[in-house]
Amino acid sequence: MAKDQMKMCFILGTRPEIIKFFSVMNAAVANTEVNPVFIHTGQHYDYEMSQSFLEELKLPKMDYFLNVQSGTHSNQTANLLTTIERTLLLEKPDVVLVLGDTNTTLAGALSAAKLRIPIAHVEAGCRSFDYDMPEEINRLAVDAISSIYYAPSEVAALNLLSEGKPKNRVFLAGNTIVDIVHETQEIRSAIRFDSEIGEAAPVLVTLHRQENVDDKTRLSELLRALSEIKEKVVFPIHPRTKKRIEEFKLTEFVDNIPNLRLVKPQKYLTFMKLLEKAKVVITDSGGVQEEAIIVGTPCVTARDTTEWPETVWAGGNHLAGRSAPRIAELCNQLLEDAEDPTQTTKWRNPFQGNAGPTIIQTLVTLWKDEELWPQKLDMSQGKYPLPWLVEVDADLEGEFLTNVEFDKEGRGVIGNKQQAVRRIIRWSKAENRVRNH
Repeated sequence: MAKDQMKMCFILGTRPEIIKFFSVMNAAVANTEVNPVFIHTGQHYDYEMSQSFLEELKLPKMDYFLNVQSGTHSNQTANLLTTIERTLLLEKPDVVLVLGDTNTTLAGALSAAKLRIPIAHVEAGCRSFDYDMPEEINRLAVDAISSIYYAPSEVAALNLLSEGKPKNRVFLAGNTIVDIVHETQEIRSAIRFDSEIGEAAPVLVTLHRQENVDDKTRLSELLRALSEIKEKVVFPIHPRTKKRIEEFKLTEFVDNIPNLRLVKPQKYLTFMKLLEKAKVVITDSGGVQEEAIIVGTPCVTARDTTEWPETVWAGGNHLAGRSAPRIAELCNQLLEDAEDPTQTTKWRNPFQGNAGPTIIQTLVTLWKDEELWPQKLDMSQGKYPLPWLVEVDADLEGEFLTNVEFDKEGRGVIGNKQQAVRRIIRWSKAENRVRNH
């Protein structure tokens, strides 16, 4: 007997997931054909980094709070896997939704995959191509086992297609950050800063990534950059960063930076108002790179790579690496530009919105059509689904053009288009044979 509602489990556990799932969760609650179940893993368990966002954004109450908390990557992921699995076995959902690139995302997807539950990956296809980032490993792993891909941009969608993901499983859904920025605009306009902040500063700073703050030399360099900025700086400090400053005995140095004011982590809408009012933001956060270009604030990113190249190409984001002189130079130049009436914002927001309703409606359609799982491939007679191989004809003989050759050591070498060779691949019961023309 057909069910009246589709049960979907949202698995989230960090500040970015709460924010980015905002419009998707609300769309799920509003859809009468959906029975949403909300699972909070507790990966971010500090009140200011998690619960305050749920309350402020008036999001639906969590059905489960797993309280996994922190640990090494492996230890935390292992704990997440076992607790999420127990919850999914209880709920038996039709689909699991995960978002982005956290350890919660990875564990949620892997738990669902092992239980043969379809996985919808929201914010799929983002790539920094930086394997020093734990998040990049998570993105690649989750996209390898997902059933449905919701790309936030054309670049992300093209990444997925170039990796061989089936065209009918990749959806250009839009960016959920656009949704929350637009839907909370009126609320933000009424916010008044508390006495700790006083008024917005020209420069806003967020730094929290482990490769930046867990290394004393790198953290010292970043703090030195802040000391060279010409205008006032407000820094809502992440608990991890605060702890490292104390451990590395950098507190005295920070206290002696005259233009720098450290404040506690802010609620999301307060932070967004600080971002809107700032002339420049310095960050190592992927989410802040998105938010900055959406609200029109120039961004200096204290990283060598980004999973959001659209923001750089649009002109609103500047990759500065971790060099104190480079970060300070870029920031001070952007501050000068902000005072020059001839220097106006030259970029446009590269992201589209309405992602939440789009994601929920496509999932409902796939559920009704019984297409939450991709169609099982027919590999009989050697029809192997390789992205570089065209469909074979009735004689089991297929052709494809390639400009990839292999050197003596077996490494792939890409030549130019004129060097492309035509290859015929033939199958028989006795042998596989490759010939070059």
